[in-house]
Amino acid sequence: MIGQGLPPSAGLTAARSILYLGGVNLTGPLTVLAVYAAAGTLLVPVAAAWRQHRPGGPPAAGQTA
Repeated sequence: MIGQGLPPSAGLTAARSILYLGGVNLTGPLTVLAVYAAAGTLLVPVAAAWRQHRPGGPPAAGQTA
């Protein structure tokens, strides 16, 4: 199912696993959450760098247009 590969469903599955099953089968949901966290962490600086180097983008701080 594709829903298990998305963060809200993975978080819910992890919470259920901890509350009702004593932490059994946490590897899958925690892997999904870790991958999304790492991707988001890497995406922010890449997007910021792309925005500054894009022609016609906003001027950098201290520069006048």
